[in-house]
Amino acid sequence: MAKKDFDKVKCQYCGKEFSKAGIANHEKACSENPENKVEETVVEPEVTVEPVLEVKEERKVVEPEMCDIKLKEKVDCYIGDRYYRFKKGEVARVPVNVKEILKRAGLLEAI
Repeated sequence: MAKKDFDKVKCQYCGKEFSKAGIANHEKACSENPENKVEETVVEPEVTVEPVLEVKEERKVVEPEMCDIKLKEKVDCYIGDRYYRFKKGEVARVPVNVKEILKRAGLLEAI
């Protein structure tokens, strides 16, 4: 059965016709409803560009304090991130922290 025209109600904002059941929902969401109109005001912030000065910093390369050692036996090992290969009785020049590690391990001979 076809819907009858007398069951239709016009929207008070846009004039389109809707059923009595749907008119309330339409009027709430109608694009012509003044309550739904949002005024957009875009405020663009002021942007100031400051020149960037490049400062090149001189970096000093700090050489570790070195010392001479002599080992009691042949040793191949990693200490930190370096690989060391020492021969028995041969004098080697190493950083102080490497000497301390080998001393604690009991591998050093008196020079």
